[in-house]
Amino acid sequence: SSSSSNNSYYSSAAKPMTAMAILGEARGTVDEFLRSRFLQQDDVAEPLQLAITSLFTYAGDAKEPTNDPTRMKRDAVLAATPSADLTKLPEVSAPVLLRTFLHLTGTRNNDAVVEMFQLYGNEDGTWLSIPNLLSYVQDRCTTDVRQVAEALLALGFDLHCDRLRPFSMAATDRALAHDWNVDKDTLLVQHVNGVARAAHIAVQRLQPEEYYLTQAELTGLGGLLQGVDVGTLRARLALLAGLNEMVLELLPLADLRPGYLPHSLAHVLAEARGLIFYDTKIAWLNRTLDETAQRSDTNGPDINLDPLATVGTLGAASAASAAAGAAAGAAPTASVGSGTGTGTGVVAAAAAQAQAQASALAGPGQASSGAGLGGGVENAQTAAAVPAVIRSDLSQFLQAAQQMESVNPVLVRVKIASGGDPTFPVNIRFSGETVQGLSGSFRDFLNRMAKELQSGAVGLPLLMECPSAGLGVNKGRFVLRPGPIEYPVVKMLEFLGMLLGISLRADVPLPLDLLPCVWKGLVGQPAEDSDLQAADKLTYDRLVQLRGVTTPAEFDALLQSDESLHIQRSLDGRELTQKLPPLRWDTVQDYIAALRAARLQELQPAVHLSAIRRGLSAVVPLHVLSILSWKDLELRACGLPDIDLQFLKAHTMYQVGLSDTDPHVVYFWRALESFSKDELRMFIKFACNQERIPTSCPCQSGGKSHVPPYPMKIAPPDGAGQPDQRYIRVETCLFMVKLPQYSTQELMKERLLYAIHCREDPLSG
Repeated sequence: SSSSSNNSYYSSAAKPMTAMAILGEARGTVDEFLRSRFLQQDDVAEPLQLAITSLFTYAGDAKEPTNDPTRMKRDAVLAATPSADLTKLPEVSAPVLLRTFLHLTGTRNNDAVVEMFQLYGNEDGTWLSIPNLLSYVQDRCTTDVRQVAEALLALGFDLHCDRLRPFSMAATDRALAHDWNVDKDTLLVQHVNGVARAAHIAVQRLQPEEYYLTQAELTGLGGLLQGVDVGTLRARLALLAGLNEMVLELLPLADLRPGYLPHSLAHVLAEARGLIFYDTKIAWLNRTLDETAQRSDTNGPDINLDPLATVGTLGAASAASAAAGAAAGAAPTASVGSGTGTGTGVVAAAAAQAQAQASALAGPGQASSGAGLGGGVENAQTAAAVPAVIRSDLSQFLQAAQQMESVNPVLVRVKIASGGDPTFPVNIRFSGETVQGLSGSFRDFLNRMAKELQSGAVGLPLLMECPSAGLGVNKGRFVLRPGPIEYPVVKMLEFLGMLLGISLRADVPLPLDLLPCVWKGLVGQPAEDSDLQAADKLTYDRLVQLRGVTTPAEFDALLQSDESLHIQRSLDGRELTQKLPPLRWDTVQDYIAALRAARLQELQPAVHLSAIRRGLSAVVPLHVLSILSWKDLELRACGLPDIDLQFLKAHTMYQVGLSDTDPHVVYFWRALESFSKDELRMFIKFACNQERIPTSCPCQSGGKSHVPPYPMKIAPPDGAGQPDQRYIRVETCLFMVKLPQYSTQELMKERLLYAIHCREDPLSG
């Protein structure tokens, strides 16, 4: 209701300092932002000058008896009562001024206000002029800029120095108008999620009056919100915030399993997932994961990986013979055995299937080069998509999958990782490497799994780079490899689902670069034309061409100019299992519909997605995904590929007497600021064995704890020695960088670059 929006959620008195959190909890970050707003070339910025001047223009009973708008009486201000309700005052009056001055001085003592008048006012300290007050504000911006911001909020301004007004009934009516639809709400929620993420705060701490958009920014969001005034958006945001508070209370009482029933509460919540803030969903997800945890100690299952051992040598040999039989028409048999180092079980069977698939696609007597697949770019795409052989002797993914087959999933269900020594779903041990603690090796394990899945070097038959990559679109992005699969590959897909669940429970990103169609399939959302365009631009463009034909003559001319319109191959180069209608003028619409349906089905292969969801359900209650969008699941499971340096700064602590003002620490941050995105990822990998780090933290919602691996720790090096002769060392489990006191900026950057490019694995610290 509009009244509740006015009186509770909108009121700055309810949450007086949420605006101060707009750039995070770290004082240095916020202070830097505020000074950039309030000061300009060692003077008070013009917007703040106008706000301060309004004190005098509308000061009412606090002005001089001569009604001089440039001066203010001390006694009139001090005689006021500072506890007045600011939301009901029609103008700036003495109570507001006193409260503002108390905020400026950072005290609740009137003596501080008297002292301010004495130092900055006239000779006897009885009145204050505009220049006097601006001088005081300028000095306060230098010493404690937050007090200036707090005074600004108390006066009724936002951090842009724009005057705040309670929601008018007209704005509320516009926000509740019949032409406001779910699509507008969804777009608004997506943008607010992005604003909060960029500002490093929880959405719940973003007050509607802090939400600021220009018409140019609204235009950039698309046509749906174009022309909507900011007041209406803020009123709508207040309504959505109230809805989210109620949804968070409702979710523990809701049975989210029967989402397939159209009239169930689960179905309603799934349909309304676009109206729920990301932080609301993640708060519910984390709570559910904690409540369903069934192991609280560190005695979890061990996964022992040997990066150097030769695994599956005999299996690779038997794979070659099985592949030859498959090419001759004999179906290879697959079985799941004990998974020992001789290459039996999943490793050998998967190797056999991958080799058989490659040979069958190539045809008798020819290499798997993609010849005969349709011509042009499609040949190169499909040829690159087919693995020539699975290198089971190099695959740590298969080593881990074999060991997890005998593990009871109950042992993997732990609470969200937290604290300095968190409990992870599995304990990772690398043969031949001495590691203290489990955090660094666990994080490195997830990185290795993602790298193998997306690398052609090992040849796992689960993912393939999307065909659009051959045209330079979405390079490095992957989709599920379509087509019929056998039992060993099903087991590998189930293990992939378990990895996603392990990542969710550990809150450690699994750096997979999958296209949206995969995530949509996991949360039950169908693929769309935009997914086809992203994954297979060539086919999408051909469909667009065919749809644009209006006459038989145009159709015949198009076919003669482009013979590749006759598509008969799947995304990975196989013959299409669905028989397409003939491509003639009288059947062109049927051909378009059938080809589109075939491609969308390949982008979301049901058997593959079902296997991944089974593995995921062994670790995470599957029904919690019903309220997540595909973007939510991708962000929570995989994080963001780019490192937010400001967020990292805000979650860094300095040890053994160090501070952020020490010269070598300043050099350190300047060096990181000069790094490219790839170099920043390499630094994070060097420092904590993760290429991606979480983009949110409980401290954003007012909590005291940090999500691992935060906080990053800067410490001095061990022992004594000449600083410029030393190198940077890290303790990955603790996310600790031991930083020598280098004498120059250039040397700091040189040693950092050396460290992140060093070939030695930093796992042991």
